Amino acid sequence: MATQSNEKQKADWRKWYHEHKEERKTQNRAYWRRFYSAHREIRLEKVKEGRQKVKLEVLTYYGNGKLACVKCGFTDIRALTIDHIDGGGHQHLKEIKHHQGTNFYYWLKKQNYPEGYQTLCANCQFIKRVEKKEWSNQYMK
Repeated sequence: MATQSNEKQKADWRKWYHEHKEERKTQNRAYWRRFYSAHREIRLEKVKEGRQKVKLEVLTYYGNGKLACVKCGFTDIRALTIDHIDGGGHQHLKEIKHHQGTNFYYWLKKQNYPEGYQTLCANCQFIKRVEKKEWSNQYMK
């Protein structure tokens, strides 16, 4: 007998759930809008921490286990970047549709750190571009 009432409750619940889909969406949206507004600063701080963490992980991985430029040893994270060893980074970023740094870091992590990248400071990366003529024609004019 108890099983039948449980089955009826489940059926009633499913029916209500489907009949009130739009109402639930509206209530849910309103709840989350209030929640996000009330906790905006905390959310922004958590997002910032997450981005910093993934940047640190990726730069350390491609820095051969150190958070440093593989050419000169510079360690200030603000100037460290990911470099495509064989060039073609701009075109590659267009292809994978990750133009901004953090998105690219997430992509690298999701791809299980593929080969062909290294951590360079902005200075070393610029020097490499000039020496290997990696600049497109628009920059050389």
